[in-house]
Amino acid sequence: MNQLLIFQGKVLFISFITKMELLSKPGLPSENIKILKSLIDNCILVEFNHKIKSEAIKLRRQYRIKLPDAIVAATAKYLHLPLLTTDKDFNKISDIELLFIG
Repeated sequence: MNQLLIFQGKVLFISFITKMELLSKPGLPSENIKILKSLIDNCILVEFNHKIKSEAIKLRRQYRIKLPDAIVAATAKYLHLPLLTTDKDFNKISDIELLFIG
């Protein structure tokens, strides 16, 4: 069984879209893919569902953000958890708590 990752006392969840974005980066060395897969395997993967879809639609319309970002933000909102990110574009979304890294 994998050891769940914890950040600031919270178990890390990862959206399916974040998994896809991380692993589909062109030119990513195979060693980095292994590290990312290991990291992802130690998070709780959140698949797409009706509530996340509905929230992503609202967020995308309201904040005029890219669809993948809307899905990630909607996932954080759905789970009532802060969004751990390096992307300052999420600053415009007042509906979610942000934790910046990097």
